[in-house]
Order: sequence, then C-alpha cells, then structure tokens
Amino acid sequence: METHLHIVPGQPQEFSQVGIQAFSAGAWSSAVVLKDGSLYTWGYAKDGRLGVSSKEAKSNVIHNPRRISVKRGSDGEEVKFLDVEMGNNWCLARLDRNELWVTGNNVDSQLGLVTKGSYCSRFRMVPNIRVWGMAASKSEKYGHSAVIQAETGQLMMAGSNYKGKTGVGLDYKDIDHLRTFKVVDSVDFGGVQMISLGGIHSMVLDSSSRLWSFGCGSDGRLGHKEAEGYRYLYRELKPRANPGFESDGAGCGSVLLSWGGIGEGMRSSGVHMTVKSPFHDTWM
Repeated sequence: METHLHIVPGQPQEFSQVGIQAFSAGAWSSAVVLKDGSLYTWGYAKDGRLGVSSKEAKSNVIHNPRRISVKRGSDGEEVKFLDVEMGNNWCLARLDRNELWVTGNNVDSQLGLVTKGSYCSRFRMVPNIRVWGMAASKSEKYGHSAVIQAETGQLMMAGSNYKGKTGVGLDYKDIDHLRTFKVVDSVDFGGVQMISLGGIHSMVLDSSSRLWSFGCGSDGRLGHKEAEGYRYLYRELKPRANPGFESDGAGCGSVLLSWGGIGEGMRSSGVHMTVKSPFHDTWM
C-alpha cells in the first residue's frame, strides 16, 4: 500500500532553518520545540491547552503553527523551552532550568498545581519541581494524569487515580485524584529509562531494565500470570515487577513487548516518555 508524508502546511521557515528539537501530538493539538528554545503550537485551543486563550487566539482552532512567548519574572526574561508533551487537552513543558511549566485543562488536577478554575489559559510554573522527563496521558474517558521524573531521580505523578494508575498505593475509592505531584515511593527504581501511560494502567522501565506495571489489570494488561481469573476486579495500586523481563543491565534495546486484551483501556491513547537522566548518558 502506497503511503505519503505531508509537510505541516503553513509551517514557519524556522522549522527547517533552526531545526526541531522536540515535538508532541496530543489528542486535539500539536506542539514543536525548536533548537533555539522557541515553542510553536497549533490545533484546538480551548481551555488554554496551546498556551494561549481562545479569546486571545480569536478562535477555538489554530490551523497554522503559532509561536508562544512565555516570560519569567518581573524582568520580562523570555524563557527557552527544552521539551514539550501534549496531553488530551493540556500541555506540559520543560524549560531551560529544568522547570516544569503547564497550561490547559486541570479538571483532574493533572497539571500538578491548584487553580482557581478548571483550567489555565497560559503557561504557569509548577513550584519546587525540576524535571528530567515527563509524560501526559491522552485518554479522555478514564481521566487525565501526568508523570515526571524529577532531577532527584524520583518518579512523581499527578491527576486521575482511576483504578490506582498513579501507583502511589491508594485506591481510587479512597482518593480519586492527586492535586499535586506525589512521589511513587513504594519502589526504589534506582532511576527510570522509560515510562508509558495507558488509559487505566501505567508501565515503567527502570535503570536496571526491570519492567514494572500498575493500575487496572483487567484483560491481563499488567502481565501478571497469577491474576488470571480476575478479569474485571484485579488491580495493582503500587508498581510491581513483571517476572521474566529482568536483564543483565544491558538494556532492552529495540525490543517491543505487549500483552493483554483489546478492551476499552487498550483502545485509549497511550504515551511514552523517554528521559535523559543522571543515570543514563544516552537516549533510548
């Protein structure tokens, strides 16, 4: 079958002249960070997910990439972006000081900060957090959640705790969402290589190339054999290692592993995060 690649229409000359450093596709929007630290966003603009309000954009839809200018402090210093991650209707960004800045919908507190309303119309900094990597869920049906790896190497999550998918050890019947980023401290990962957020479960590859999974285990999606028979009730509230995937530390390379049924959660959009951390000197 013949396929075609299409250049993003109307993209600024800077895309090719300066070069792209990072990009992300959300459920309703897209973003690009250039090598000079500038950020461009486009797509559906409601709730400030593009870093600009619909009123300021004069439309709910921005068809062409638009540069987003963010200034830090009273001196008006313009920030430089290092990375960006689009969620379902919100956005995470890592800035030049490894600061975490967020914008967009915050209905499940997935931005990791307390807001007066249900969204931020412009980028705001999450205080007291420095990050190496980040990921945002793109599932609309099962709530919004975010995960970051802090400079300390700790894994932290915020947002919807549906089916225990944040891995902090609390059932969603006890706490339905985390209002700020909380450390997943039940496991010593010793550093994180990669993270994947599904609709209702999460997976982590640690610095020793051990694979961990947590959240909803329906349809076998967590990969734990002893859970057979618990089709709809089984869940892990804390990260649990998947036996058989330990390695000698050489890493998983380009191996792709998958299992589980094709249920509602499996149809939800997932996202992968690859982090550059003090534990690893190369990207996977």
